[in-house]
Amino acid sequence: MSQIETNKKIKANAVSAYLLIFVSIFFLTNRNNSLLNNDFVKTHTKSAFLIHLGFLATYIVFEGFSVGGTINIAGIYLNTILTSWFFTALLGLLLFWIYKANKWEKLTLIDVVSSKSNKKLLDINTDQNIDERDKLTFLLSYVPFVGFYNYATVKDNIIAQEATKLNLFVTIIGLLLFIFNYGNILSLLVLVYITGVVFIGINAFAKNEFITIKLPDVFSPAKKYFLTQWIIKYLTDYYKKETLNTLDNYAKYFEEKYYKAEASNNAQIEQLRYAHMHRKCAYVPLLNYLFLFQKPTQYYFHVVNGVMLGTYMILILLLSLFGLIPFSFMLLLLVPVIFWIGQMQVNKAYQMPYVYGIYVSIKKIFLKWKEFNKKYNKTEKINLTVEKK
Repeated sequence: MSQIETNKKIKANAVSAYLLIFVSIFFLTNRNNSLLNNDFVKTHTKSAFLIHLGFLATYIVFEGFSVGGTINIAGIYLNTILTSWFFTALLGLLLFWIYKANKWEKLTLIDVVSSKSNKKLLDINTDQNIDERDKLTFLLSYVPFVGFYNYATVKDNIIAQEATKLNLFVTIIGLLLFIFNYGNILSLLVLVYITGVVFIGINAFAKNEFITIKLPDVFSPAKKYFLTQWIIKYLTDYYKKETLNTLDNYAKYFEEKYYKAEASNNAQIEQLRYAHMHRKCAYVPLLNYLFLFQKPTQYYFHVVNGVMLGTYMILILLLSLFGLIPFSFMLLLLVPVIFWIGQMQVNKAYQMPYVYGIYVSIKKIFLKWKEFNKKYNKTEKINLTVEKK
């Protein structure tokens, strides 16, 4: 057997270890087969075994012993929510390690947990060239809703972006605690957060020290959308047997594609007519539906965003009327509304992540259905001629 064939089999064995816990146990206990008893396969087999144990432990704790099973949230028990969350996280981890094995990379769970990165979780910027306006912008980025409104104007301000990410995370957690009536935990969260922001503000204005917590890009308003897109594309290419690119390249591709389309749309949309009413009322529920059927204006993209948010509002209202979710879920819509009212001031062609894309998908389905009906429901004229004898 050539070295190339041997390497292919070793890599295939490393990937196979992630499929079932019994496979990983068999590979771990094998001592005779050189295609299994080697450093690369053993490393991935140990990682696979730990992930499988995570699945098993999650099921035993939350389903077997029903930890959290007495707490009902919107008709769903907490143990079911936690089981789903851990299973999803572990599945993502499993797919990530399969990707690493397929790329011939040896990496253990311990390496990831203990790895040292140049990107610190807590960062202190001591730039002396930041003026008073930028200091206030930085501090306001920590204020719920105010920071969301300003986000569109701080694209080049890294510390303000990092502050907004933490602000978004804390605000979402706070809203969920309020919706599910966890008032005590919410009060503690608000107290801790206000104390932290006051401390950060004092350091910013008195010492020119700008403290930020560098959360992953998944907490960014836009980056999580790109993350979803490239994961879908990566898995689609995998099952279509197409050439797989690196995840970083997929992420870069979708981000560049999005911003190029946005720049092009902004240039073209200036040729359309300006409508003051569309600008002011694009996010007014129900009223914006009327604008959707009018001739497009410079605020067409924002009208579509507003229409879809209005549709979400109606959906939440209906679900709450049937008792499936609390009506207070409506509060969550405040987050995207404030974010993209801010975008309206500087970006007329903004396509709201997870909102505008759904509209485009619905429109494509409708057009395909219309084309299907046109193709297969044609009425053909039949001419009958009667011969005279």
